Amino acid sequence: MYQGMMVLSVLGGIILLKERKDILKKLVGTAVTIVGVILLT
Repeated sequence: MYQGMMVLSVLGGIILLKERKDILKKLVGTAVTIVGVILLT
């Protein structure tokens, strides 16, 4: 549940703040963070 909220908040931030530069790096960073959270729980 929390991982889904994190993904939505990152995507929402990219869209709302118009941070279209380096979207791939941001999505990869989000994925790495989610994997880390899953491994810790």
